[in-house]
Formats: sequence, structure tokens, C-alpha cells
Amino acid sequence: MRPHLLIRLLLLASPVGLPGQTSIAGEPHPLPPERPAAAIQLLGPEVCDFVGLDGEKGNWDLQDGVLTVALRDEMSGGNHLVSTFIFQDARVHAEFMLPDGWTGNSGLYFHGLYELQILNSYGANRLSWSEMGSVYRFHQPLVNAARPPRQWQTYDVQYFAPRRGADGKISTPGRVDAWLNGTAVQLGAEFGEPRSAYCTMLTLPTPYIAHARKVMDDTGKGPLILQEHLSPVSFRNIWVHPLEATGIRHEGADTPGLTIGLIGDSTVADTYGWGPALSYRLEGRAKVVNYAKNGATLQALSNRLDELLELSPTYVLVQFGHNDQQCYGLEAYERLLRSYIERIEASGAEAIVVSPVTRRSFGETGRIEPKPWNEPAKPFYATLDRYAQSAIAVAQDTGTSSIDLHALSVQQCNALGPQACSHYNAAENDRTHFSPKGADATAELVLGQLQVIAPTAFSEDK
Repeated sequence: MRPHLLIRLLLLASPVGLPGQTSIAGEPHPLPPERPAAAIQLLGPEVCDFVGLDGEKGNWDLQDGVLTVALRDEMSGGNHLVSTFIFQDARVHAEFMLPDGWTGNSGLYFHGLYELQILNSYGANRLSWSEMGSVYRFHQPLVNAARPPRQWQTYDVQYFAPRRGADGKISTPGRVDAWLNGTAVQLGAEFGEPRSAYCTMLTLPTPYIAHARKVMDDTGKGPLILQEHLSPVSFRNIWVHPLEATGIRHEGADTPGLTIGLIGDSTVADTYGWGPALSYRLEGRAKVVNYAKNGATLQALSNRLDELLELSPTYVLVQFGHNDQQCYGLEAYERLLRSYIERIEASGAEAIVVSPVTRRSFGETGRIEPKPWNEPAKPFYATLDRYAQSAIAVAQDTGTSSIDLHALSVQQCNALGPQACSHYNAAENDRTHFSPKGADATAELVLGQLQVIAPTAFSEDK
């Protein structure tokens, strides 16, 4: 059996440079505490290799090698700085300090598309992709390693840019390893197309940035952008070490040939869902790409399904219901689910319908039991039985494989009882989302069913 998620997270949170630590290329890579001779200094006591979005000298305050954000004059846009040095894959070192009394919101934007978040997250109990150490909109940090404001903090990053084919579409996802203050917060975190519409290299706010985007499309090399986000964050000692100078390659060793796509709502998503736990359990056997999103419905995530299918997954697990029941009735739910199945099968992948995992709402008898709708005028039910039944019925009618996660999770929770099951809650009164323990237990249910559906693909021996 694979290590449980909580144990895995503790192992991943090792400080930089421990023996045996490996890069995603399978080679040792303790990130250097000092700038290598081949690295390019972007910011230091005698150098500032950053310009404004127009290509001219920026208006941030620069004193003795410390660069401090100058806030924008208007609420729209952003007063970001752009490195004149461009790179493809690189190690990046950056030191920063958050001001006291502000949100501390800023970020390191790799190629102007992918943000490693900077934010005052000191003491935050709940991790998400908006907190310090996250790959914004993709991956939450493995642990909270943030320091308080008015202390210098350090990012050490190993960044691999996505690779695109002749058609301009991503053929190999990007990856990032990141250490915040010496603690691993991202290891082998993959990302595809940008998920924020406000990325500088998407909005192309000036001719200078438009030219930089064309150069990046032609060469694969782009800048590092320091984000201005309404908080006077300071930076110092930033350098970039192109990975072609180190011999570390983008391609990972022994990359699994099996790709599993996930699409669904927050109970599946990276933040508080079971998706990341399934990825850890399948490590070395399959690559899991998680396109689930908080607050999502079948209707709202239709375009994201298209993005997922572009990655040519072998299987796609579809789990919706928690939010759909608040937006439309069973007829629309079934119609949209059928559409997903048709599109997945047409792409050459195999769809697997997953009924919505239960809410852990116990009744007076100490059990989770079906309840009638609590607002008769709306298609909203107190429990998810009706939507779970519809999901399985659609799967049976279309000849699609299915996992009745709702029934399995109800059975699991009822066997545990309210007190033991409370440890699955993301927060004290959050009976929908998962703690690491709850995510791992739910992922175990899913994996057990996958081993029944496709024993050759998902057996422990793979």
C-alpha cells in the first residue's frame, strides 16, 4: 500500500539539500545557497535588470539593491516589472519582504503566465492555491512555510516551461519544484494552459510585452515578471541560472504512460478535494491531471473539459452534483453528463462516471440518511441521493464505467460514526470538503473501484 497522504506531505516538506533529494529528472539537486558562477544576476547592489511594461525604466523605488513596489495610479492594470533577461528552464532565486499592515500580495510570474504566489500567509491554517507557496490557480502549497511580515524570505525555484507542438498546443506540461524559506512547498507540480485571464503575457498591455510574447512563442524563452498587486513588497538578490548550463533536462525519468484526467467540483479539486490524494497513491503508475474546480458545475466547466482532453488522457473521471443541484434540476444534469461522456469517448479516452461524494451530515440517529428537498420551489436536495442515482443511471444507459462514490462514502462514514468521521472535515463545521486524512480515505475508495474497472492498469504491481 502506498504511504498515506499526510505522511507523504511530511516527507515532502524536507529542507533543501537533504541527502537523497531528487529533481523531477531523477538527479540530485540541492539548490545552491549562493549564486553559481553561470547564473545571471537580475537584481543586486549594482544591478537591476528589470523594466516597466513599456520597456522603459520602471518607477519602483530602488535603494542599495532593494527594489520596492510602486503602487499603480489607477485600479485597472498593474505596475509590474519585467526582466530583460529571458530563459526557458531555469533555477531562480529571489528574496522578498512583506510590509506590515498590508496583504503582502505580489508574485513571481514565470514567463508572465504562471505565478508563484507571494502573500502574507503567516499563521494561515487552511492552505489553498491563493496562499504563499502556491502555484496560483493550479496547486496549493504542500505546507505553510511563510514567515511574518518585515522578515526577509526566500524562494528557490526549479522551473520547467511547458513544451508546445507545431500547432501551438501544449505537448508536455510545465513543472515546478519550489522551496520557500528552505522548505519544499512544490515538488513536481505540473501545469498546462494559464488559468488566470489577467496574466501579462495574455493581456499584452503594451507593444513591448506583445513583442516579448512573440519572442517567447518563437524561442520558448520568456521573462520573469515581478507583480505589483496593491502592496509595497520589497525584493533583493534575484538571479536566474538557465538549466541548460546544469545538464538537467525537462523530460522526467520513467514517466508513467498512463494519464488519468479528473474533472469535477471542489470535492475533487486540488484545494480540499480527493484528487491530490489519488495522485499520490498512483505515483509511479499513472500521471493524474486534475481539472476540477471549486464551485464548478457540469455546465460551467465545459470549456475546461476541452482543455483536459487536449492532454490525451487514457481515462477521465467525472464527478459533479454538489453545485449542480443548486443550479438546475435532474433533467439538465443528466443531459450535460451525457454530453461529457460523448465528448470524452470521441476523443479516444475512456469516461468513468463518479457519483457525488456524500456530505458528512449525520442525522439524529447518528447516520447519514436520505432526506427530501428542503426548498420545494428549487431543485435543491438536502442530500445528494437523487443526483447520485441519476449519475449511475446515465452511466448504465450509455454503457459507461462508473464508481458509486456516494454510496461507498455513505457506507464508510456510517461505519465510522459522527465523531471519527469529523476528522475528515476540512474545518470544524465543513462537512463537504476534506482534511488530508479524509481526502486519502476517499481516494482509497476511488482507487479500489478503479482496480475493479481496469485491474491491469491500476493494480499495485504496476
